[in-house]
Amino acid sequence: MVGLISINVFPIVITNQNIAFNSWIIAPFSNISYSLIHLIGVAIMFIPVGIYAKTLKNALIYSVGLGIAIESLKFLGKYKIPDVTYILIYVLGATLGYVVYKFAKTKIKNGLQSQA
Repeated sequence: MVGLISINVFPIVITNQNIAFNSWIIAPFSNISYSLIHLIGVAIMFIPVGIYAKTLKNALIYSVGLGIAIESLKFLGKYKIPDVTYILIYVLGATLGYVVYKFAKTKIKNGLQSQA
């Protein structure tokens, strides 16, 4: 039953006092604000990857590669289950980092040219 609950993508709250394993309550999307903050945090974590990559192609390659590595490492944990959705969020974060890098580079370049 744990496998079915962990791959469930629908906002289903399990009743009957919820099922708890190792003090974690399994109730998908029971607290949307926490889930949203978590996903935003995961995306922010990959912004430096996009800044470091300096090209969009490299940002995508690095974020997908690191994402696959991180999600593959979850197989080693006792209660960890890999999720492909996180790889998409990693790519989103790296893309956002690339956009920030290009925006800052353009602003700095334009600022230096206007001063000259």
